[in-house]
Amino acid sequence: PLSVGSEGDDVVGLLRQLAALRYHVPAAGRVYTVSVRDAVYAFQKANGLERTGSVGIREWRRLAVAATPKPRFRGPSDRIEVDKTRQILLKIRDGEVIGVVAVSTGATGNTPEGRHRIRWKAPATSTWLGSAILYRTLTFVGDSFAIHGFASVPPYPASHGCVRVRNPEHFAKVIL
Repeated sequence: PLSVGSEGDDVVGLLRQLAALRYHVPAAGRVYTVSVRDAVYAFQKANGLERTGSVGIREWRRLAVAATPKPRFRGPSDRIEVDKTRQILLKIRDGEVIGVVAVSTGATGNTPEGRHRIRWKAPATSTWLGSAILYRTLTFVGDSFAIHGFASVPPYPASHGCVRVRNPEHFAKVIL
């Protein structure tokens, strides 16, 4: 089994397999970091596994037969697709998934559904909820809903309605 703090060749193999399946992983390394855990969360979410953030026998078995997650919808060749049910975000280029990251959407289910265009982008914004900084903000509904980087991205819906992605590396490398 692997979890945050584990080190060695098994971590290297895990990162290679996740990357081959298009999950965003940190730069090659031998240490199971919080960023590795986030990639494992995305894999667990996409495959209907318990969201532990650790890799045990179930995850190893699923990795052996897993495929890259498929988009749920047909649409523009290049797009971002948020799957609220699985709590993952897919980056799609030319109709193919090129990146998968774990997200956390609205705790009350209030993250808007449907097709939206990015209304505006900002390197960082503040929030009406207090002093929190929202990184790499991509606003998609009015001025209230966005995809953005945030320090806290639990493996379940927890936001006030936005789509949270761990910042800054996951968001910058996969989304932008």
